[in-house]
Amino acid sequence: MPVRLSSAEVSFLIHATEDEDRLIEAVAEKLSVPKNLFVIKRMKGHFDNPISQCMAVMHGDLASRFAETVFSRIRVSDRIILKNALSDHIDEHGSVYLRIDKQKLVNGKIELAQRDPIRVRLKLASPWRRSSSQIMQELLLEKNSKL
Repeated sequence: MPVRLSSAEVSFLIHATEDEDRLIEAVAEKLSVPKNLFVIKRMKGHFDNPISQCMAVMHGDLASRFAETVFSRIRVSDRIILKNALSDHIDEHGSVYLRIDKQKLVNGKIELAQRDPIRVRLKLASPWRRSSSQIMQELLLEKNSKL
């Protein structure tokens, strides 16, 4: 059963020492986010170093395809972590939050991380009878029957 999302948001910071074009290209390619959706906000860090915040928002079928890409490529061990601690990744409104390792993604791997991550927010278009937790459990099980 394909997951249906009302929206998906991807955001990450680009520090002065990182290659902005390379990061955006990697996120676009590896996570199936159209490059034209990225909006960049320029900021200054604590020591006036340049920092860019990059964000893309997707809706409907595009958001659903994005989620399918993420969950089909995420490591089995990370799916198990998500499955066992799902309540830690869902807020009171039913949005699902993930943090993906930015450096590993550049190298072609989708892994969960806490430090300097790519932040993902998934807003599920769920029928009122099913909770976000139920839908995510189904999605995690669907992508790997070994869980």
